[in-house]
Amino acid sequence: MLTVLKEARMADGKLLRVTRFRPPGEYPLAMWRYLMEAFKCDDHRRNFIQHAYWRLDYRERLDGHYADYTEDNFYCAQVDDVYAASLWFGYSKRSGRGNFGNVYTMPAYRRRGLMTELLLPCVEEFAASQAKMLCCSSGNPYAVVSYCKAGFRLIYGGEKGPLCLMKTDEAPNFLAAAEQAFAGKSIALLRPGHPGDQFDCDKFLYYTPSIYQGGRHVRRGPAAQTPDYRFALQEVIQGNGVQLVAENAAGTIVGYAHALRLQDYGILDFTVHGDYIDAATELIQATASAFKAKMNMSMFFFAAPTDQEKISLVERSGGIPAGKLPGALGSGDRVADLLVFKIDG
Repeated sequence: MLTVLKEARMADGKLLRVTRFRPPGEYPLAMWRYLMEAFKCDDHRRNFIQHAYWRLDYRERLDGHYADYTEDNFYCAQVDDVYAASLWFGYSKRSGRGNFGNVYTMPAYRRRGLMTELLLPCVEEFAASQAKMLCCSSGNPYAVVSYCKAGFRLIYGGEKGPLCLMKTDEAPNFLAAAEQAFAGKSIALLRPGHPGDQFDCDKFLYYTPSIYQGGRHVRRGPAAQTPDYRFALQEVIQGNGVQLVAENAAGTIVGYAHALRLQDYGILDFTVHGDYIDAATELIQATASAFKAKMNMSMFFFAAPTDQEKISLVERSGGIPAGKLPGALGSGDRVADLLVFKIDG
């Protein structure tokens, strides 16, 4: 549903209109075109493959294809009927954990307070929603100051990095919430992943000290094309593979894995919380078996020599060394071999 949240005259006399679109429902084609154009507009040639995955994700959300799993809110500011600024937040209907981001103002409309006009209803509607937390990250100290004024807090302190806006009735901050949610060492449930799991995987799990500070989220070689849950999900939706998540007894997603057909070969990779490493082979083996059954292909895992924890898990899950590309990783005098492991599922 598209809702007009505000209409007012700006200081220069132009008409400001603030809208929020919450799928499913009809939305203006002009809004869709603006969101596709504005996304990563300032650096559209950098990481363009990942930007393409993001746009696919946006299309799925806008068209209501995720509506059974997530609530998404797209905020836009128009100046004299021209789309000028936007931001978004979405959260899982299952866990209440979400993502805030894709904050952008078109260059011609900057320094007019448009982002403040969008942040205010965003934060108010988060407070009134079933969401428990919204996570994001910023490398811009000036943006961080604005977010902190709106209620976000830097998870690890400093001037930039991951932030969280959260309700504190269950835990006082992100780290306390994570400590509660990830307590345990065993996997209670393995299941196919769905769109509602993205925020739990790419934000809540990823920003835990075990992953974010522990170096456990790495993708090497060709696996770097799909570095996180969101991008791998787009390949799964296309029919190019499988994606599984592992839950503990509390229902927290403690790890996920995907096996995808990218180009003409299968690639397997995974991210698992450090406290659940001993149980991670269950997830890897189940993912490999599901991919084999679906695609009838072997798959490959790529690693650097320093990725000993992940290599050990792959070998314990049936992976065998299949080759080495000497000096394939890095550049200059800082290079490393790319190791390849084959998994038959």
